Amino acid sequence: MKAFDLFRPKDLFQAFSRLELNQHETVLKSGGTDLLIWIKKGLVSPKEVVDLSSIDSLNEIEVKEGEGILIGTNVSLNRIIDHPEMKRRFPALIEACETHSDAVLRNKATLVGNVCSAVPSGDTIPPLLCYEAEAVVQTSCSKRHLPLPRLIIGPRKKSISKTEIVTHLWIPLPKADLSVGAYRRASRRRALDLAQAAVACTLFQHRGERDFRLAVGALSPIPVRVSEGERILNETSNIDEKIADRVADAVLKAIQPITDVRGSREFRFAVTVELVRESLSLCLTRAKTEEGCY
Repeated sequence: MKAFDLFRPKDLFQAFSRLELNQHETVLKSGGTDLLIWIKKGLVSPKEVVDLSSIDSLNEIEVKEGEGILIGTNVSLNRIIDHPEMKRRFPALIEACETHSDAVLRNKATLVGNVCSAVPSGDTIPPLLCYEAEAVVQTSCSKRHLPLPRLIIGPRKKSISKTEIVTHLWIPLPKADLSVGAYRRASRRRALDLAQAAVACTLFQHRGERDFRLAVGALSPIPVRVSEGERILNETSNIDEKIADRVADAVLKAIQPITDVRGSREFRFAVTVELVRESLSLCLTRAKTEEGCY
């Protein structure tokens, strides 16, 4: 591993100043669980790492009633899992965080870091797509909200400049009387392994109206929402095996799996069908358990 300098800013002003000074030689770090592996493998060779973990303003989970939840860059996956409002509002995301790694690693790994790594197999990205999360992107003089499909543009590629920092994630609160969800993935091991295929399914119900959302990961260059599968679900009152098969077919048409060391293209197609059926079944079962409406 090549040597690099480490800079720990105490606030965002210091961080932005450093990025503007050395933008082409600097990378950002929060938890660092992906970055350190990439540096060891020679995938990135920064001259300097700017460590954001000492910036207190990036450590909070802020609930804005009736609007959404703001999650700082330094918030770990374990803090997401333990947060009562996150558990109640975003169950599919909780399952994805629990699947991501073991309890020790989750103390360091951050939600924003998992998103900003922008790897196709990022566990938290499919449920965040279902919850229509946005990245809060800042420079020293501006701030903007960027939906995740516009932030992540390719494997390990983001549509932000070298002087911008994703300081938070914003997840709008669903306008729903009922919010259930499921995240299921295939992998060679239960934890500490990348997903071979992953499916997130969420269901919101408000005043009798249903809103299914469906997203997949590890099956295309970037995780994607499956709009045709959602349309089928939202236009159907009675979801049976035939409907589930139609939804699975819609997912298969939306993905571009590859063959690599973790699995073949053919295996990924086959396992995706089962993951779609399982996540959809779990959503329906959980909705029935909570409301008795199915």
